[in-house]
Amino acid sequence: AGAADSASRRRLLQRREALGIDMILPAIKRSIRKVANSWPGGGDLQEFVLKESYAVIYLSCHEESRCDDDDGIHAFRHIVGKEIPSYMKRIDIVASGVYMDRFGNEVRQLMSWVKKFYPRAQSVTLIDNAGTDDVFSRMMKANYLLCGPGKTCILPALSTGKHASIVKGERFEGWVDLFTLQSSHVRVVEFDFKGSQCRFLRGRSGKWVKDEKLAPKLQYRKIKGNKLFHPSTMYRWEDNFKNCHIDLLTLDSLCSVIHDLEVKRLFFFGDSLTRQMTESLWRMIYNTSDEVPFTLPDLDEKDAPHGYTRIRMNDWQHTIKCPKLDFSFEMSYLRNDYITEVNIGLDGDHLALPWIDKYLNDPGKTIMVVNTGPHVHDMATFQRVFDGFVSAMDRFDRPDDIIMFRTTVPGHKKCQEFHEPFKAYREFASNMKAHDNAYKDYSWEHHVEFNDYAARVIADRNRNGRHKYIEFLDVYSSGVLRPDGHLNPRVKRFHGDKPQDCLHSRLPGPIDWWNHIFLSNLQSMAMEKKDEK
Repeated sequence: AGAADSASRRRLLQRREALGIDMILPAIKRSIRKVANSWPGGGDLQEFVLKESYAVIYLSCHEESRCDDDDGIHAFRHIVGKEIPSYMKRIDIVASGVYMDRFGNEVRQLMSWVKKFYPRAQSVTLIDNAGTDDVFSRMMKANYLLCGPGKTCILPALSTGKHASIVKGERFEGWVDLFTLQSSHVRVVEFDFKGSQCRFLRGRSGKWVKDEKLAPKLQYRKIKGNKLFHPSTMYRWEDNFKNCHIDLLTLDSLCSVIHDLEVKRLFFFGDSLTRQMTESLWRMIYNTSDEVPFTLPDLDEKDAPHGYTRIRMNDWQHTIKCPKLDFSFEMSYLRNDYITEVNIGLDGDHLALPWIDKYLNDPGKTIMVVNTGPHVHDMATFQRVFDGFVSAMDRFDRPDDIIMFRTTVPGHKKCQEFHEPFKAYREFASNMKAHDNAYKDYSWEHHVEFNDYAARVIADRNRNGRHKYIEFLDVYSSGVLRPDGHLNPRVKRFHGDKPQDCLHSRLPGPIDWWNHIFLSNLQSMAMEKKDEK
């Protein structure tokens, strides 16, 4: 009873504190904005602010005059990775003078890590001993503000109308929770790392490591003897977050997580790269090099519509049996290069089949993996088709479904000249710059912009909590490092006598790791579901 009374008194005190803050918060906001606007600097920030790509990490001590050990950021990186999106182009790490005196080495290590985890950021800057107007102005301008365990950042976070995250440290101000519950732009995040958080981090940063011992397990069929494997299958993806392991997808591992999530159907929906992802998954769960089977009703050749066989190849469904669990689920794929509800059928290299009825006609809990991009050639079109898709998902009354948007991975010009992965993103960027016109021929240079737009829309939707939650399957960072993993020259399976296909992947090959990351993210979701119980 004593503990309950104590907790009740704390809640009452917090409410009183919140009530007091609530009454003066409008005046506080005006004062903070006035101070922020008085700073004459910051002109160089406006470009990033307008593009919604400016982030600030603010670090201070709980007590401004001194720092204690629990003010440190020794386990802070997972919070940065989760709270600050990958498309940020400028990231300022702002630290108070007292904080730098106490934890300067840790802050500098954090800055080095941020540069590595956000390789596309044009600027990652450490700012210390800045004036109050400078600090407040940066915090108020930031599209994403991350407040460390100190108190100084709390009121600016509550005052900004943009996204802000407040870390819940050892001496967290409890009244803040009462405000964040009423606000869609501010949230409180736990300091401790949880394995379920890995789905927000996995695949975003890492490297390919040659692993000849693992190579036999990466083949679709067991190979006897000392046969040499294709070089593209001799690498594994090693994530920069060591705690976020990646499990290899097998029939048993997939069945287990599908069962735990109580899912009845996997529905893959998108273009030919999505089809390759399903081909990869099929071959891994059945240990076969055969393509996914499809049926063709008996039709006289004269009665078959144009492209009928190809259409049937891109619209199928199979029952996947899980013997160890006495359980089964459906797996289906539908080709639609634009993820819009159209039925243009086969048009040259493009194919778009209607998808809504197929999705809605199965009432079972569904995991939908969706992507578009390679057949879209400008940002305006991508925005239109993507916005149309997410609007459709909001209209459907399917709250239990898991919707997962997969990022688009561009091809690599002159891929036949590469025999190993890139070691870092800058090598891919150099390849793209060196062959600028060739990338433009296929609109590959737009793919990262498409991904960033999708990530921005999804992040905004997920934070406000008023729309259908959409997961983000990020395979871009790992995919762009694999110029060595594309199809052989003159591959008749996809392009007849056309030259080297530098977009699609060899199978087995890098796309298999899309499925391994997909599986591991589902496992993180199952872990979160278990934790909630």
